[in-house]
Amino acid sequence: MSDSTEQSVSKPETSKRFERFYLGKYTLHSTCPVFLTLIVLAVIFIPIGVVVIKASDSVFELSIRYDDTNNYQYQVGPDGKYPHKFKFNNSNFSTGARVSRTFTLLKSLASPIYLQYALVGFYQNYRLYAFSRDLAQREGNAYPVSAACEPFRFPGEYQKRKALGLYFPCGTIAWSLFNDSFSLYRLYDASKSTISSKVLEKAKLICDGGAFDAAGNSLNEKNLCIKKGIALPSDVRLYHPLADGKKDSAVWRFGGDPDAHDPYQKEGYYYEEPGHPIPSNVDEDYIVWSSLSYMKDFTKKYRIITTDLVPGNYLIDIVENFDVFSFSGEKYVSLATRSWIGGKNYVLGILFLVMGCISFVLSLSFIIVQYLHSKRC
Repeated sequence: MSDSTEQSVSKPETSKRFERFYLGKYTLHSTCPVFLTLIVLAVIFIPIGVVVIKASDSVFELSIRYDDTNNYQYQVGPDGKYPHKFKFNNSNFSTGARVSRTFTLLKSLASPIYLQYALVGFYQNYRLYAFSRDLAQREGNAYPVSAACEPFRFPGEYQKRKALGLYFPCGTIAWSLFNDSFSLYRLYDASKSTISSKVLEKAKLICDGGAFDAAGNSLNEKNLCIKKGIALPSDVRLYHPLADGKKDSAVWRFGGDPDAHDPYQKEGYYYEEPGHPIPSNVDEDYIVWSSLSYMKDFTKKYRIITTDLVPGNYLIDIVENFDVFSFSGEKYVSLATRSWIGGKNYVLGILFLVMGCISFVLSLSFIIVQYLHSKRC
């Protein structure tokens, strides 16, 4: 009897101690502070959501697919047969395929305007591909070559043959560099929708994307676009040119080695791949490509147009060298502007609106419940 009495007395005392403990740790808020907090959140979130959506509306984006015309795969022929010319072993050859796309602008676009390319179905996030580079080579050191670069560490490794030297930069990322070129023209003859020499003679050149060297300098004085700036400054600082590369005849590098005996090394091409140049380690096209996407569909910057585009008809002349047909991929060229939030971001604006509306509804529910119970704040 006494034991049960002691238990009945100790339970309330224990419960009271826990209540005092939790009341000290977790304060109870009255309705009015909670109501005011939710109202403030609603007042902040809803206008921000509206502003973000309006900023997204001001962004222009145009994307045009172009790979489905030629279904291009690597092809090489004599000089003049294909649009892209290259020199090999003291002879002239050609490769690539040409395609054009026209579009009409209904409103003016203020510079800077970004000329971009997009790939669909290219898995840069594949583990073996993502690690297929040598981080030490970014510092300009050719040796030692990382095993992760296999099968593009040494010339002939991919072909299961032996050749002297090593690649700089090595790896599949460098070997698979996107190498289509784009040229943008403004058309004055709207009746012409296909490219020809006569059409281009009457058109105004806006951007010849292929007329830039590895350092980003324009090779066409009529260019109204730039290459420098397509890569993030933080990425550019990571890449350095080959240290004392001209003194090392074993390094296969961009630009080639005029003293080399191998014709591929002499021209700066990958082994037994005429017309396929080894990229420069400091080329911003290569740096942009090396900034890997974690999705199979992605868009990357190509050139920055520095002049305003007025309403009218435009033509994009494209020389294809990059094969996506073999893996059922897709290629797009796009024009885009940017706002203070970057590109279009309706998801962020909608998220702010939803959070603001939820806060507003909760604040009303709190004050209604408080009113129904006839309690003061």
